[in-house]
Amino acid sequence: MTTACACKESNSLVQNFEVCTQCKQAHAAYLRMQFAPPVAVQDGIWIGSVQSCVKEDELSKLQIQCILIASQECCLNLFESKKYQRIPLQPQEKNLFPHLDAMADFIAKGLSEMPTAYTGMASSTESAFVREAGVHCGVSVVDTEGGARAGAAIVGYLVKKRKNVAEDACKVIEGKTNLKFSQEYKDQLKEFELKV
Repeated sequence: MTTACACKESNSLVQNFEVCTQCKQAHAAYLRMQFAPPVAVQDGIWIGSVQSCVKEDELSKLQIQCILIASQECCLNLFESKKYQRIPLQPQEKNLFPHLDAMADFIAKGLSEMPTAYTGMASSTESAFVREAGVHCGVSVVDTEGGARAGAAIVGYLVKKRKNVAEDACKVIEGKTNLKFSQEYKDQLKEFELKV
């Protein structure tokens, strides 16, 4: 059987669902992300897998109280003790720009609602995220597309709420995870930076 490679930049046809090296790497990253435990990318902000969000003991151990789901496919709302927000992104939808404000606001709100045991309140919308015991708490951002949407949501938060430069924030997230942002996502984040 012959099928076109999933990579839109390649017009080559491959046999038996084989894919180009770039797509193999993307799929491997997707699989790692889907089954990986949450990764702390900023104080109080985690990129999590869908599977990790169904493990209440893991969420509790990490003191994650809020979960942002950047996908319409995933409808987690499992635990009454957690706050959820789902951003209705269709599978493989690439236009994140209309959703970046809402995602950044949910992350900021989740961080501002952390327990008062945290020290160094930075403002009414953010806290310093460092608990006296040194344990992080806060928000896990997940998606079903391998993590790039989740990473973009966090970059949007860093740009809007912490006034980071989009390009620098992308590098930070890429450096702490195995994510690589597409140029399309980077362009949208730069546009968002100009907007806010």
